[in-house]
Amino acid sequence: MLRHPAAQRMLQPEQGTFSSGGSLLQLPVLNLGLPMAASTQLANFFHCGGSTGILKASHYECENEAAGETEFCGHCVRRNLEANLPPLSECGGYQVFAQMDGPWDGGEECNLPQVSDLYNLHAAYPNATFVLPLMAAEKWVDSITAWFPEGRLRGQFSRCNLPLCPEPCVDNNAKFAAFYEHHAASVRKFVAKYPSHKLIEINLEGDKKAVGSKLAAATGLPAKCWAPGKHQGPKWAELALDPSVSSPAAAAKAAAKAAAQAAASKGNVGAKAAAPCLGVCGAETRSGGSSMRPRPVRSGAAR
Repeated sequence: MLRHPAAQRMLQPEQGTFSSGGSLLQLPVLNLGLPMAASTQLANFFHCGGSTGILKASHYECENEAAGETEFCGHCVRRNLEANLPPLSECGGYQVFAQMDGPWDGGEECNLPQVSDLYNLHAAYPNATFVLPLMAAEKWVDSITAWFPEGRLRGQFSRCNLPLCPEPCVDNNAKFAAFYEHHAASVRKFVAKYPSHKLIEINLEGDKKAVGSKLAAATGLPAKCWAPGKHQGPKWAELALDPSVSSPAAAAKAAAKAAAQAAASKGNVGAKAAAPCLGVCGAETRSGGSSMRPRPVRSGAAR
């Protein structure tokens, strides 16, 4: 069934500019980072507009407008590409996509559009703003490995069918770290080739105020909106660990501390016990080596 042109535009991510604090931000904003790299904080940053306004941002879930439900954004992107549609069509019409990959539950094949479909994203949204949050590659590997239960998220990567990092690569720390670094280098190279995109690269291990200032200068949103640790995680927060936690023992210690604090708060008359948020409380982004050439859009069965 053909849609009225105006209705068709409503199903697409907003394109154009967002004016805030004297800056013009090209929309949509797409996070090209890999999982476990501050996707929750990025979603909250763009949600937080203060007096400058608020952007509609998704984290890892997108609205399936046809079904009237939410799903992993990776599902929506894959379905669109298999139907020869723009990657983010009918995925909720967000202005900011803070995590486009997934699914990361069960045994389904995962999809990393920031790795495998970067050219398709560019072709559909040639002026999109790209964000690339980074940390040391070895720390990222530790973060993926430590996801509760230990090894769960890393195991999922083996089902992503990434040509640059198949299962033997995922299982090898040095090769997996090299994959992470290759992805970052590929994104930079891609933006140099297609300079219509603005790339906002941030160091997640840098000073919090410096990161906030850089984001503020690039987006026009207040620097105070970058507030790691001051957010509520998504529904599956109990599965997430702080990226700095690299061992089950450390995770158990953090959980015990949170439980003790919760128990202590219950003892205070009139005090409201808050559910503890362990570490980063969210699905961080992952990535790999980005495609540098148009890739034929797949049809039929999922990869």
